[in-house]
Amino acid sequence: MQLLETHVGSVVDGKLTVEFVGEGGELVSVRMATDDRSLGGDSAVRRAKEVLVQLTAFGTDATTFEPVAAASRASPSDLAERDEGQ
Repeated sequence: MQLLETHVGSVVDGKLTVEFVGEGGELVSVRMATDDRSLGGDSAVRRAKEVLVQLTAFGTDATTFEPVAAASRASPSDLAERDEGQ
């Protein structure tokens, strides 16, 4: 997906939505829980990207959109090694 636009919403009921709009009308939306009303702009986009990277790193089960079981078996050292390799 080629990113064309990014939209940061307002905090509503403790949740913030960041939308990434791509060519052909593709849209990826990330809704994050937050108790920090000052989270916005670049920091919100950065946090949404971190959420997407974590999701991508662990994979998902397409029927439930929950992290696959392998992610729950990852040890803290596995995660640290992955983070150092980036």
